[in-house]
Amino acid sequence: ASDVYKRQVDAGDIQRLDVNRLSLSQLKRHPYINYLQARAICDYRRLKGPLASLDQLRLLSAFTADDIERLRPYVRF
Repeated sequence: ASDVYKRQVDAGDIQRLDVNRLSLSQLKRHPYINYLQARAICDYRRLKGPLASLDQLRLLSAFTADDIERLRPYVRF
């Protein structure tokens, strides 16, 4: 197997998404956020205000528990 696939990512190199500031089109560009999830985040912010934690997304049908855990390292508030 090639070493390219064994490379690890340094956590300091990850640029976190500010889920409270990005537009729907910016959110859906992330490989772990689909259109329905991006729309759900935007709708949530519009109706209830900024997100303080990913755990708030657990109430939305667009997100599974696995989706939320997969996103955790990539978002900020």
